[in-house]
Amino acid sequence: MFEMQTANTTPTLAASIRKELAEHDFVFINGSIPIPQYPGDDDATACEVADHLKYGYLGELTEVGQYQDLLGGLIGVVQSQGPFHGIMGFSEGGIVAATLLLEDARRPYASFKCGILFSAAPPLDPDELRQGHIRSLDPEKDGTALHIPTAHVYSHEIGTTAQHVQSPLSGLWAERGWILPEHVHGSLARLCDNAEVFVHDRRDCTDTPCAHAFSQGKDPCSPTRRINYPQNTPTPDLLWLREFTPVT
Repeated sequence: MFEMQTANTTPTLAASIRKELAEHDFVFINGSIPIPQYPGDDDATACEVADHLKYGYLGELTEVGQYQDLLGGLIGVVQSQGPFHGIMGFSEGGIVAATLLLEDARRPYASFKCGILFSAAPPLDPDELRQGHIRSLDPEKDGTALHIPTAHVYSHEIGTTAQHVQSPLSGLWAERGWILPEHVHGSLARLCDNAEVFVHDRRDCTDTPCAHAFSQGKDPCSPTRRINYPQNTPTPDLLWLREFTPVT
């Protein structure tokens, strides 16, 4: 993940970021919903099994009970295996991560200090889920819902308006508006310590092979596994950041 983020920066800066993050303890959370492999998917993804199924978090949009169980189950993981300082998520894992941050803001259960979201869509509204409805937050209607430091990593190719196209949840957070790689990478390791909220704007980060790299690293046989995150290891869709030591 951080190898990709620092790919276009100077070697010294990239090495510095990866060095600072090398000793952090991460807990990988894998989805439990089988997802068929589609033509064009990377045949070498680690989450693939003999029957060509992948595993995700979100299933049929009409299955409210499934989403309620997902939210309650992940809250249980946080409470039983925490404390965690932050949460990261890619794609639908980013939706889930943002939903957990929103729930924590409304009903504190983890006191997350930061979130890092890659190519994520707006979170589900946990209050609506409790009422039996599935609704995503709308930045225009719901306004700013979270104020903790967050990084939003997304892609754009069509100019300055692409932020709202490729990162539609950005309006839910207070935004600092930093887009230069030097600003972003210089602040990423301090994310949990300082009240800095910014957008990381990196071109083509959702294109292959980068997107495929994020889908690797899953272990469908184990719902969680605690590892020390080594350099150049691909990440799953959702992981927790534990014992984050801010860089001063």
